Amino acid sequence: MVKHLLLLLLLASHFIFAQSVVINEVVSSNKETILDEDGDASDWIELYNVGNEQVSISGFYISDDPNNAKKWQIENAVIEPLEFL
Repeated sequence: MVKHLLLLLLLASHFIFAQSVVINEVVSSNKETILDEDGDASDWIELYNVGNEQVSISGFYISDDPNNAKKWQIENAVIEPLEFL
C-alpha cells in the first residue's frame, strides 16, 4: 500500500509541476470592451506560458457548458515561453 501511495504521489507531482500554461485573464461577460476579429464583443480568456519551452495547446477544448466539455476546440495554437495567447 505504501509503495502504491508513494508512486501515486511521485506521478502526481510530475503532472503538477509540469504545467506551464496558466489562465492569466478572463472576460466572461464582454458586451463592448474588446472586439474580436469579426468585430464581435465575445467572451475571452488569456493564457500565459510561464515555462521555458513552447507549449502546443492544439486539440484542447474550452467550454462554459458542463454538459458539453468539447464546445470549442483550440486548433493550431502554440504558446512560446513567457508569451500570451
